[in-house]
Amino acid sequence: MYDFDLRGDSMNYAAISNNILYSNDPLILTLNGELYMNKPPLFFWVNALFIKLFGANPFSVRLSTLIAVIVIIWFLYKIAMELFEDSDTALMMPLLFFATYIVYKNTHMLKLEAFVSAFVAGSLYFFIRYLREKDVRSIVFTAVFAGLAVFSKGPLGLIVLLASIIFPLVSKEHRTIKYFKHILLALGITLLIPGWWYGYVMAKTPFFDTFFLEQMFDRLGGNSLNFTEATYKVRPLWQYLLYIGKYGGLFLILFPLGLYKLITQERFTSGLRFMFTLSVLYFVIIHFITTKEHRYLYQFYMFTSFISAYGLTSVLSKGFVPFVKWLGVIFALFIALYPGTLDWDSYDSIKRAKEMSEKSGLPVVARDDFIRDISDKAAMSFYLRDHLKEPPQSGGWLEVVEKRFKVENGHELYRSKRVSVYIVNTE
Repeated sequence: MYDFDLRGDSMNYAAISNNILYSNDPLILTLNGELYMNKPPLFFWVNALFIKLFGANPFSVRLSTLIAVIVIIWFLYKIAMELFEDSDTALMMPLLFFATYIVYKNTHMLKLEAFVSAFVAGSLYFFIRYLREKDVRSIVFTAVFAGLAVFSKGPLGLIVLLASIIFPLVSKEHRTIKYFKHILLALGITLLIPGWWYGYVMAKTPFFDTFFLEQMFDRLGGNSLNFTEATYKVRPLWQYLLYIGKYGGLFLILFPLGLYKLITQERFTSGLRFMFTLSVLYFVIIHFITTKEHRYLYQFYMFTSFISAYGLTSVLSKGFVPFVKWLGVIFALFIALYPGTLDWDSYDSIKRAKEMSEKSGLPVVARDDFIRDISDKAAMSFYLRDHLKEPPQSGGWLEVVEKRFKVENGHELYRSKRVSVYIVNTE
């Protein structure tokens, strides 16, 4: 958690979160002094809270992901218990989900996948409960978690409610006025939770153009709509199948097995039918996104992990708790005792420059001519917020530059994967 490397989008997200603490308007996000309108704010607000409590470091911004993972584990366990009433299958559902490579990779990085999935999983659990109990309280909780998901990553948070709208097509018992009234109630609550912020930010900034037109519709249109100058890579229709074939791991074996067992055993409860409806709907929707990045499979694996879990527990003997406990112990010991590094050090030199500056009193300089990359600028803002843009008139200083540059009359002190630090003495 503490030594975690931040780079690329992860570094940008950390800087955006930190900027909230210094902004005159924390409702509007900024990156490197400019408006950031690619994402809603909830993820960044939570990170900002932890930065306020524990300082600007990787540990603080990773706490939101750690908590999200714990929430996902709990909800997936509860969902499987609702579906199968079997603790072994429930135990294996989150384990198999997080054991999938694409899920692991996108959880390990500081991205929104785990954070938004925690709310989506909560929304899904309470809707499964609603199908069994048909109570208003469950549908209200479904809406609250869906609203928080929309507050985290936009329309993705609506996926459970979208599935609930088409669910009566495969479930006659839910073709009732009462059911649709409850769904309308849920949609109203869901949109109300983040709606005030969307209204505020669209009135103050060009958020609508950036988030909805450039980020969403241009990706759906494969650059053909021309809402933005950015060019998104268009991948073939079968790209997700290639990802699953390459990174599927246990999923490739257990998913077909679980699907076969569920069909042959005719397990078609309302909850299971809804899970199938949701999985198919989501898989169809992500095919309309022309970029087809592998991170879009994150929620697909979450929705279908119940099938893999059932495939495993239907053929192996019960009693997985000791196995999972020892697996956890072995993995924790490996992380703790492994002698080498388990991560990159993209900006370790900046941290060392900060420590040296605090001890020596030398200012740290990062000129725009030598720090040009967006993420490198974000790293300077996050780790060394008070750095100078130009060298002082006299005396020495520490200068941070991208590795491709060298500082005249400077001596290189530190070097990491992204930047170097020089000491300059003009006296």
